[in-house]
Amino acid sequence: MLSIQNLENVESKEQASEARLGSKRNLKDLRLYWGVGSHTDPGWVLEGLEPHQNLEHLGIKGYTGKCASWWSRNFCYVTYVRLG
Repeated sequence: MLSIQNLENVESKEQASEARLGSKRNLKDLRLYWGVGSHTDPGWVLEGLEPHQNLEHLGIKGYTGKCASWWSRNFCYVTYVRLG
């Protein structure tokens, strides 16, 4: 499991993309956490955090943006999604 917290501090999609989640083929469980006081549109941050399509579990907490474009492509194997 990979847990990324304090995503409200990420300043751009490019900065989020530096995590290179799309190249982590063995990542099966991803948890993303936003706190209060976001400095940027959380939608752009989520776009930059696109995981590999092998992802099975996704948890997102504190996110207030729209669905990411990669959701429709990457939920092929996802068996558990928790939004809160």
